[in-house]
Amino acid sequence: MTATADPAEAQCRDFCLWPYAPPLPPLPDALDGAAPLLAAADAAGCGAEWRDLVAALRAALGPYATVWGVKWDGARLAAELYFYDYARQGRRVSLARVLAALGPFLSCPVRLDDALPYFMVSLDLPMAPGGFPARLEAVDAYLGNPGSTVSSGICYRVAAGQAELKNFYFFFDRRREWDAALEKLRTGMRVAADPGAVDRLLPAWLSDCRTVVVANKRQADALYVSGIDVAQLQRYLREHRHPPALVEHLGANAPRYRHLLFDVGCDLVLEHGRVVANKSSFYGVF
Repeated sequence: MTATADPAEAQCRDFCLWPYAPPLPPLPDALDGAAPLLAAADAAGCGAEWRDLVAALRAALGPYATVWGVKWDGARLAAELYFYDYARQGRRVSLARVLAALGPFLSCPVRLDDALPYFMVSLDLPMAPGGFPARLEAVDAYLGNPGSTVSSGICYRVAAGQAELKNFYFFFDRRREWDAALEKLRTGMRVAADPGAVDRLLPAWLSDCRTVVVANKRQADALYVSGIDVAQLQRYLREHRHPPALVEHLGANAPRYRHLLFDVGCDLVLEHGRVVANKSSFYGVF
């Protein structure tokens, strides 16, 4: 398995698996959506293990069916994989199917009733040498939020048959709902305490995007920006001090990513009256 895209087969999807039109046609040597994930794994010293994992999931679920997120806390990289099943009770991508595909890489005792109306599950995975096989004690399950005036979802942490409320997510179209997105961000408990936070979090260079997502989490507010190009992604990772090798990879290969858009996010906490990001992330699809 390589991370080189086949221009005839490449699919452009965001971190909700929503399709988008490529901003530019792919070059003959274009890289696909797995390449930034694998570059992060290489930077963490576990590229070979992650290449095997990507190949296993592509074989089991098909290409462009798995959303990945790479997370950085200022010291360590980690990853989260997201598996959507918008059919809900007409299950095609159940948790059981995902765990079977990942059998060589992890064990997890959690089971979900396929009759539950979840539209996505996600798994937190290590990104470090010797991280596999991993033992997972919990998964995240995402359900809809009927009655919300904007697209939204609710996340539960599920472990040992018990579900704990974790996060709320609200999605805003950049062109139609920008003011509502800003208002939602301003009303977060942490962000509201720092009047200058919104302008810092959504500078002009980042606000050229497709979707803004605001989340309310137990221990943080959070902001996600979806649909940015590789130059914006490189700047975001640089400003959030991601490993230099990863930032350099994006710069060196920028033309090979010109057909793709990316998604980024950060968790926001209050320190001495100022909102700061204590974790940042970026997303793609393979």
